[in-house]
Amino acid sequence: WSKLNTSGDKIGVPDVTPTIWPSTPSVTPTSMQSAAPIPSSNPSVTPTSMQSTTPIPSNIPSTNCHDDPLYHNRLGKSCSFFQGINCKRAKFIGFTNSEVSSLMIACKESCELC
Repeated sequence: WSKLNTSGDKIGVPDVTPTIWPSTPSVTPTSMQSAAPIPSSNPSVTPTSMQSTTPIPSNIPSTNCHDDPLYHNRLGKSCSFFQGINCKRAKFIGFTNSEVSSLMIACKESCELC
C-alpha cells in the first residue's frame, strides 16, 4: 500500500498494479449487448477455434425427394405417369383418398411435392 493513516492502517492504492486477465467468451449467448456493436473493418485472416453449429452434410443423397421405383397404382401406372399432373387432384379422375395419399407419398418428385 502506498499510504498509511495516522493509526498505521493501509489506505489508498496498492503498490502493485493488478493483473487483468483476458476474458474468455462464454459458450452460451447472453442478453447483454456486445461492446463492439458494428463488425470489424479489418476481419481476421485465420479462422476462429469456434465450432460451427451447422450440421455437416452427409455423403448419402437424400431419399426425401425421389420417386419410389416400385410404385404402381391399381391401373399399373408408375410415378412417371403423373409428372406434370397435380397429384392432389387425382381424386377427381376416380382415385380414392387413400390412393391419392399413396401416390403422393410414393411419387414426391413426379408430383412436385419437394
